[in-house]
Amino acid sequence: MAAYVIPSAGGYQNGAVLTYHNSNARTGQNTNEMILTPANVSSTNFGLLFNYPVDGQVFGQPLVMTNVAILSRRVHNVLFVATEHDSVYAFDADSNGGSNSAPLWQVSFTNPAAGITTIPSTELGTPPISPEVGITATPVIDPASGTIYVEARTKEMAGGVTNYVHRLHALDITSGAEKFGGPVVIRASVAGTGDGSTNGVVAFNPLREHNRPGLLLNNGVVYIAFASLADVNPYHGWLLGYNAKTLAQVAVFNTNPNGAQAGIWEDGCGPATDPAGNIYVSTGNGTFDGPTNNDYGDSLIKLASTNGLQVADYFTPHNQESMDQNDVDFGSAGIAILPDEAGSVAHPHLLVCSDKAGTIYLVDRDNLTHYQPAGDLIVQEITGKMLKSACTPVYFNHLVYYIGIRSPLLAFSLTNAVLGGTITTNSNTSYVPIGAIPSLSSIGLTNAIIWALENHSSTAVLHAYDAYSLADLYSSSTLGQNPGPAVSFAVPTVVNGRVYVGTTANVSVFGLISPSITNQPQSQIVGAGTNASFTVGVASAVPSSYQWRKNFMPIALATNTTLVISNARAGDAGTYSVVVTNSIGVAVSVDATLTVTGTSLATGIKQLGQGTNQINFVGTPTFPYYVEWASNLSSSPWFFLSTNTADSNGFWQVIDRQATNPMRFYRSLKQ
Repeated sequence: MAAYVIPSAGGYQNGAVLTYHNSNARTGQNTNEMILTPANVSSTNFGLLFNYPVDGQVFGQPLVMTNVAILSRRVHNVLFVATEHDSVYAFDADSNGGSNSAPLWQVSFTNPAAGITTIPSTELGTPPISPEVGITATPVIDPASGTIYVEARTKEMAGGVTNYVHRLHALDITSGAEKFGGPVVIRASVAGTGDGSTNGVVAFNPLREHNRPGLLLNNGVVYIAFASLADVNPYHGWLLGYNAKTLAQVAVFNTNPNGAQAGIWEDGCGPATDPAGNIYVSTGNGTFDGPTNNDYGDSLIKLASTNGLQVADYFTPHNQESMDQNDVDFGSAGIAILPDEAGSVAHPHLLVCSDKAGTIYLVDRDNLTHYQPAGDLIVQEITGKMLKSACTPVYFNHLVYYIGIRSPLLAFSLTNAVLGGTITTNSNTSYVPIGAIPSLSSIGLTNAIIWALENHSSTAVLHAYDAYSLADLYSSSTLGQNPGPAVSFAVPTVVNGRVYVGTTANVSVFGLISPSITNQPQSQIVGAGTNASFTVGVASAVPSSYQWRKNFMPIALATNTTLVISNARAGDAGTYSVVVTNSIGVAVSVDATLTVTGTSLATGIKQLGQGTNQINFVGTPTFPYYVEWASNLSSSPWFFLSTNTADSNGFWQVIDRQATNPMRFYRSLKQ
């Protein structure tokens, strides 16, 4: 079984990224990154380490789970990747060396021989995903049960009939096996007279609906949001909830049951939650008439989730009708739930979002203010800073970061519920054609870095900026280390000194160009008088040096990849490890234990003073012994002195003529 660790509130735990943009608040921050800093992220210290090839495009954010006991393999930190070819992969998150070059496991949800395939994009209109559609949304991981939840689409031919099917899969993170009786087919219906309705019922349309937003795990329920993939009617916005342990459907919400469209798209951002468990989504396009007919096109919706899903509050821009007519989607970008430190006495609980026109909205979560045709009454609106926005922002230490379409990285100060002055990067990078979704890593409030992907049509470029000054730290194009062909709205995952980037055909792994231990020394048991050895395997872009240690103390002249212990004795037993160093950094192996059998201590430890020492021992008659010395018992290793054989009475003596230390300790052991 895996060593599962319950995450902190919001979906992030140290060393792991389990959901879209790091937490259910969708703030995009990892404030426990202990390796990457502005001082070491540069073109000389940091770069592309390796690639994992996959069978399709990677639109969902890669996820990482720590300490997973893969069946029939060792414990790994695991990288999870889902593709448009309807596959889910589990890779070693740290190294692709040796046996880790292959996936730890892989599952596919297609079976061409049985007529089950991905959906050709040509059958969906002219969608932005091509040539096939399978898994688009970021999955979500429940570390408590060791489950990764995935939404997948398939085309299924049987008896000359074509069916388009959505399924929710619950996979064991150790093996990829289906759990809880899954998968389950996704179906839903609500009362309504909206587009595509029949006899007063609007049913979920599996051909037209598409799950782009990341999955949400909130209070034991997995939520999946839908919109159209290519604006082909009829479609609606849906938010469906499934019990995480039984996969039974427990919640259904339609954004526009008596109208049309109002899809939940949000550039792939998952629905966000506040500390009370309320769920927030934003919609793009569609009919709006508010609570009159329950139609919420181009709106921000707050949903209570204690008993199914009910609208608790909403905000709709005053120019909603114009936005709908001109395809200026309100719900083009994701929502970030802000911590209380950003608020004020009047507005202690805030969120921030943006629209396709580039307007930034700062909203009081306790009072969304509904629809005000004379003008919006929310906390603040900022216009003119971005041409357009499809960006889920990062929040960090009173700063909000946005990268708009054809815009550079921007940072807005946020104190006392006021978005203030902006900091702009000194880089000339203009994120075309779709902007970018940044991520942040830091150690608490220090060593903060903003990461972003410049998604050109031909290739992705990974950028890193100092989060406070926005100074350029790194660009993958500098040394020609770009990840590969880009996918839209890809989010870099930053954790444990690695940056993971999904592309059209692989996942690229970036990190410090320091030694990477690919094969660890292994614990062993040997008999007295036989040889023992420890070996380390290392991947390093530059030459490395080695220093073996026993009980954490350096061993003289032990500076190779293999440490050999000849004629092992009881004094050789202990903990061994190796420190690997190159010009960039340091790696330390795991601790391996050496146990030596068939030896025993003949007498207790003797402590003698400085000068020539004569040491008398008593033991088993006629048995051979050897003697070791140490300068102290708290840290020094034991050193070989001499061998001897007890006489018929079990006595023997040893003279140490090199005893120059103020004090020495001696012990004798059977050979």
